[in-house]
Amino acid sequence: TVTGASLPAKVGLSEVAQATILRHAIALAMIGREDKLQALRARYQAAFATLPSAGVFDVLTSPVGKIDSAQISAAMAAIPSASPAGVY
Repeated sequence: TVTGASLPAKVGLSEVAQATILRHAIALAMIGREDKLQALRARYQAAFATLPSAGVFDVLTSPVGKIDSAQISAAMAAIPSASPAGVY
């Protein structure tokens, strides 16, 4: 949850930015921080609305009790493959 402050701005999300945010959502869900997950959803929902990864964002930031393992698997497979590590 400490890395939340270093997430990208809400506008003009590149594939790297999208992947970073989506992976952050997965991490929050894995550690059971649904409060932070809902804050992430509120922060980025409008930014993802017009992106191809909007459905992925929606699934990964939905309340944990409302999604099933098939949805999660499909969403994780659809995360942009752009690496936040870039050329490193």
